[in-house]
Amino acid sequence: MSFDQLPIIVAELSHKIDALYTLIKERTPEPAFTEEERALTVKEAADFLGIAKQTVYQNIKKIPSRKKHGRHYFLKSELTACLETSKRQTA
Repeated sequence: MSFDQLPIIVAELSHKIDALYTLIKERTPEPAFTEEERALTVKEAADFLGIAKQTVYQNIKKIPSRKKHGRHYFLKSELTACLETSKRQTA
């Protein structure tokens, strides 16, 4: 390979990298939840609900959550639905 061939080789490599990046991007699945619907921690869920973290833990079986690696996570949409359901029952 000569110095004159270097720009051609770099251009070819750049094209191959772009093609590979596009292929990876096409095969990468979309996230399960949008950023707006990301999982909330216990503290974030407590803040969203306007209650203390301890109250979340005390009512963990009544609040829709997911548990992963020993930690509970919550979705805003499920928390909102739970609030709506509880409002209808008490009203």
